[in-house]
Amino acid sequence: MGVVLHGTYYVVSHFHYVLRIGAVFGIFCGINLWWTFLTGFIYDKIFMSMVFLVVFVGANLTFFLYILLVCMVFLVNMLIIPIFTLFGMLFLLMVLC
Repeated sequence: MGVVLHGTYYVVSHFHYVLRIGAVFGIFCGINLWWTFLTGFIYDKIFMSMVFLVVFVGANLTFFLYILLVCMVFLVNMLIIPIFTLFGMLFLLMVLC
């Protein structure tokens, strides 16, 4: 399985989900915990629940699109796409815009 998925967006999506989102949520939790100890200011529970929901949904909407590109080669310029097919023309239009 590692040979098949090597160089695809599956590896990129796994990296983003596990490392980046995990690190960001860990940092936010640490700041939230230690900020109350250092300043004595306690956040509103409803406000913090809304912030968590917005960050959680925003992070998943940002990186979820990588999962849809599971078997696509990471280096798109290495793909040979015939320019005169419909997909090739749409791809060229997206690249030029």
